[in-house]
Amino acid sequence: MNKKRTLELTIEVLCESGIPKNKYQLLVALLKSSDLEKGFTYSDLAQLLGIPDPAIEDSSKQKIKRQLKALNEVHDDQSLIIAKKLFDSGFEQIVKVENIQKGGGAGNAAVFSLTSHDFNIEDKSILDTGFQTQRVGAINYSLAVSYTHLRAHETVLDL
Repeated sequence: MNKKRTLELTIEVLCESGIPKNKYQLLVALLKSSDLEKGFTYSDLAQLLGIPDPAIEDSSKQKIKRQLKALNEVHDDQSLIIAKKLFDSGFEQIVKVENIQKGGGAGNAAVFSLTSHDFNIEDKSILDTGFQTQRVGAINYSLAVSYTHLRAHETVLDL
């Protein structure tokens, strides 16, 4: 799988969906990397984002954490739309920025990686049958969930 092309398609979907660029700025920055297979430290991500190294400026690490949080929120909200675009383009995997090592003390920087995940059988059947495109371009889908899942939402919503 070509991670760079998958990343480009993911960015294209987010842009077409009207998601503000600041929500997926980290993905755009990762396109500048010459090696998407390696892990990224906070310093690497700061360099790609064009902000000061976190070892020099403390606020840079917080900026990166905010970028990662925003990216994860967008990814969660748009995952089926992204998967549909990738699947329709012949890709069998989706990419996500993940924390693969948590740093503890001095010298132990957190390491992030652009990881690939295969579509599973359920994903493929949802992508094949669960989408209906409307005239306005919105995508509807239905997904069966368990009773436990519904109860969890009731608990969270205090129903």
